Amino acid sequence: DIIAKFKKNAVLPDRTIALTFDGADTSVLTAAAPLLIKARLPFTIFVPAERVDKDKQPYLSWDDLRDLKKTGLVTFGLNPSGLGRLVSNDAAEIRRQINNGIVRLREELGISPTLLAYPYGEYDLTYQQIVRSMGFDAAFGQQSGVAWSGDNLFALPRFAQSERYGD
Repeated sequence: DIIAKFKKNAVLPDRTIALTFDGADTSVLTAAAPLLIKARLPFTIFVPAERVDKDKQPYLSWDDLRDLKKTGLVTFGLNPSGLGRLVSNDAAEIRRQINNGIVRLREELGISPTLLAYPYGEYDLTYQQIVRSMGFDAAFGQQSGVAWSGDNLFALPRFAQSERYGD
């Protein structure tokens, strides 16, 4: 909804936030989702399909993600398939990992993701152009900052709330 408003240059209500989670970690299901669902707050999970396919901790399973989808509060975005660093890879490898993730999200969740989070927040101009050319609406790094409608939609900032920034 926020990206759609950015594209229209529409005004967002004061204090609008987007809650996003990278990597489909089990803590989303055990810690965050129950609170967000109870409060009816929407959130986005960026899914690294290759890691979810391995069906082991600390990643959610496809069944977990399908259950979260049923709440109607979750938007699923894509972490490229292996959740690895891709900036130094050639364009074909970046496209391959993105395509693999798109295919798995379609197969397992019946969705075509329109949002992407760069693994580790790392991207360059080539990576951005690939994501844009593949039909995504927006992509997110991990640089801290407030997103606004005039931002580059393929280099949107977020405030990290994990590890040393969690406090």
